[in-house]
Amino acid sequence: MDYQKYFAEIHDGTIGFYIYDGLHRYKNQLEALQVAEPYFGENCIIFIDDTNGTEPRGATLDFIAQSENKYRILLNRQTAGKMHPTLWEGVIVFQKVG
Repeated sequence: MDYQKYFAEIHDGTIGFYIYDGLHRYKNQLEALQVAEPYFGENCIIFIDDTNGTEPRGATLDFIAQSENKYRILLNRQTAGKMHPTLWEGVIVFQKVG
């Protein structure tokens, strides 16, 4: 289901752990975080995969920088290439801290 439709029509309640593994274009990545953010609970952990690419990495870091909330990056790893056996195509894990 599309993330915008899900949050507009179905989701209710606080999120403690959010995984985004959808389209990794800048616009989609940024919007998916912005749409979900009002539901992020205190200390919510956010897991974003496939962050080797410029668009998903940039959108994730821009989200953190532009948000009124404060976030702490817990893990920010790029991999040597696609389908790497460790973290596939990179990962950013961050936590809402205020």
